[in-house]
Amino acid sequence: MQEIKTYTQELLTKAKKYLTKEYNLEALNVSDFQAINFYLMDVAINKEDNLFIESFHKELPALSQFPAVLSIAISLFYKNYCDNHTIYEVGDVLQRDRRRYKILQVSKEFYTVIGGKKDEEFRGTIRHKDIEKYRIVTGQRTGRRVKVGFNHYAEFYKKIFNEESHLPSQFKYKAAIIMSKKEFDEELRTQKYIDIDIKKAIPMRWIARSGSESWNHIPIEPMIYCVPDYDTLQTYVLDKGIAIETLIVIGKNRYKDEVSTRIRLALRNEEILNCIILGSEGFNDQQNQFLKWKWTASEFEYLEKKEPGLVIVRNIEDVNYQNKIDDFMQYLRTLEKDNAISLVNVKRLRRFLYALVLAKHENSRNLSQLEFIQHLIKTVASETIEQEFYDLGIDDSEIQLQIRLKIDEIFNNFNNNKLKYLDRIKNIQFLIVPDRLVENWKDEFEGSHHKVISLNEFKKIQNKIDGNKNVYLLSIYNNGMFYDEVLHLAINAPHRISFLAYPEEAQVINNYIDKYKNSLITEYRSRDRKKLTGLDFNMGLRETIENKSLDDIMDGFYQRNERSENVYDYESNKQVNYRFRFEGYPDSLVYDGSKTILINKDGRWVKSKTYNVLPGDIVRIYSNLSKERLFDIASQEDKNNRFGEVEIMSRLWKKTLLRYYSERAGKDRYYDRDRLLSSLKAHGSKITNSITISKWLNESDKEKFPHSNNELKAIKQLVDDEELNNAYATLLRAKGFYRGLMISLGRDLSDDVMDYIISEGTIKGRMLSKFENEEILSFVKSAAPVRTIATKAITEDEESN
Repeated sequence: MQEIKTYTQELLTKAKKYLTKEYNLEALNVSDFQAINFYLMDVAINKEDNLFIESFHKELPALSQFPAVLSIAISLFYKNYCDNHTIYEVGDVLQRDRRRYKILQVSKEFYTVIGGKKDEEFRGTIRHKDIEKYRIVTGQRTGRRVKVGFNHYAEFYKKIFNEESHLPSQFKYKAAIIMSKKEFDEELRTQKYIDIDIKKAIPMRWIARSGSESWNHIPIEPMIYCVPDYDTLQTYVLDKGIAIETLIVIGKNRYKDEVSTRIRLALRNEEILNCIILGSEGFNDQQNQFLKWKWTASEFEYLEKKEPGLVIVRNIEDVNYQNKIDDFMQYLRTLEKDNAISLVNVKRLRRFLYALVLAKHENSRNLSQLEFIQHLIKTVASETIEQEFYDLGIDDSEIQLQIRLKIDEIFNNFNNNKLKYLDRIKNIQFLIVPDRLVENWKDEFEGSHHKVISLNEFKKIQNKIDGNKNVYLLSIYNNGMFYDEVLHLAINAPHRISFLAYPEEAQVINNYIDKYKNSLITEYRSRDRKKLTGLDFNMGLRETIENKSLDDIMDGFYQRNERSENVYDYESNKQVNYRFRFEGYPDSLVYDGSKTILINKDGRWVKSKTYNVLPGDIVRIYSNLSKERLFDIASQEDKNNRFGEVEIMSRLWKKTLLRYYSERAGKDRYYDRDRLLSSLKAHGSKITNSITISKWLNESDKEKFPHSNNELKAIKQLVDDEELNNAYATLLRAKGFYRGLMISLGRDLSDDVMDYIISEGTIKGRMLSKFENEEILSFVKSAAPVRTIATKAITEDEESN
């Protein structure tokens, strides 16, 4: 928008005019973007306003520590220079030309000092008009010439203020900066702002968490105290009575959570007069103690003369496929309306249908995705319908049949049209695919492209890539983050980013972009910006049209903290198990389809997922031999006694089933586990193996619940126990909580084990670090052997122990 360019140019002109009035800005090689940051901080310091400068990307120069330190050092020094109240008193040690003296007496005419080496000491006098040529230092008097001087200090401020003779050595106005020493030191090594040793030029001191001090390069009291966190500031600065005029906090990790509360309390109690925070995430400021400035990508691109990025919607048409999806959605909405229920968790699963793309048209390894997602949607839909209609006391048999038929129709009409579109594109520089499918796409995609990469990988390198690249995403969904985070990243990226989008996806993207543009206008028109700069932005908000039918796949606009469930990808929704047979092994094993595994490709181990493997693959699949340990780890962090309910409900259904079996076997000596399996199947169970029945009848078995709600329903109908019937809703809730958590923990542990194997023991992840070394070696040796897959099929049976 031209209006943004005009506004940004006016802002730059005003900032430079303000800064050059007092400072020699040309002495600093700062960009236009940094000049405005300098201006904003200087205005806030002089007006004693609290200011939060928010960046749209954590790696932007707005958050660089060195420019911020430079700006604060100049602004604060100017205040001290204009209000210089250095007081020379008896006992002060003075330094000039690397010689030190001590004040012995002060009279109306002069200062009496002592200098010289031991046994060669002398006394002298300094007139009041000449005393400012001497600087009060923090060191002891010595007769020898000292090594530390003020050359860099004087040179730096001479460059900025064209003044070197009346520089203060005591500071009425002091600042503290909470930042990373490591990052600051790295920036110092590469900075090109000014050709001076900054640590010898700015009177600042680093205080570590232990209280030890460094950066003592200038022998005067520090004007700026640099610390790693607020606790260090409190202990070694504020609690020692050192008055802080301005607090600067750089980086979101240094002001998040309770730290921002402590800062706001310190401001309210006037322990700190004003505060400037630079970060990439907002914080709770309900009392509006801070002025807010939120940088936008549009401003940054204009100021840094960067080619602007662009979001492009590539419309994908597939009438039959879309019609079947729409038909399924309409059927679900009718069920909701007729029965006063909510099926939003089923409706939102259509985002997986939009994200479904096979890497090649025939014999793709990704074909297993179709099977996986089809089974997943059927399972989630079936269990949701079952629960809702059970609560209503309505038979759901016919509805379950219709649900399965409509889902089958969707997959029967899938034509892989997104791949057909990609086949026609000749200039794909980056193709972004789901992380777990990167290796598949690298192997199978035959279209013209430079690099196949996951979104998280691209996010890490996007600002380091030279030039404006053509980037294609298969979908706004299934990228490992919420769709609005994906779009926010794309809009603020310096590249041409194309989304392959079915009609409903395109609506979501355009809806987001319209609201995003309105958020920019709202920012430029904000009262805080007007107060800081005095500039107006005269542009009205755009009219946006709300589409209620999109709500269930949008999760609300900018509502990340209020979402009902974390739907990053289809793996988060449900566990789909596969039964495997391996060459040379008589027994089959059941694994979670989303478990991280290793596939041997040309002699190297590559991470993938269980549902991606094919017969003939050489694999290492980690078996969860440690569910009890996982449960122990999770229960140690249980603050709401959710695990107490899990234990009670787990014992209840097992005890009830065991009692039923014992009573039947007592009356009929031929009633065995196979007969019990048949009885359960008569009530809808899909279990195929009596080994699972044996596990259920073992109260000490570490598997606490059946894999599916359908199995609990079959048990409930078969045993018809009053206690179980009354507790059934609680049982389902406890089972859902437990299964979701254990699936997540198990997958995390599987990820860690695979990383440990690939790294040959050098990488030990968060979950793996909770186990002893002996246990880890046991996992790797016993639980992840090298085997060749013979067959693979989806199953309702429990995951193998």
